[in-house]
Amino acid sequence: MDDVLACPHCGGRPEIRMCVASVYVACRLCGARGGSYRFRWFDNDSYQQAENRAVRNWNRRLGYGRKR
Repeated sequence: MDDVLACPHCGGRPEIRMCVASVYVACRLCGARGGSYRFRWFDNDSYQQAENRAVRNWNRRLGYGRKR
């Protein structure tokens, strides 16, 4: 899994969250969140793929690469 980058909005520390059968990344400080990706219960490969997609989605958000 890739490292989760800091929030592009506030610089806060994000965390990977799970809700029912989906995974997403959200900032602990400002609450910004990326897209959610579904997985099949009791299928570790499916969960890992969903988690990796959520992290890649979060890391590609607008704001990265701009000077602050």
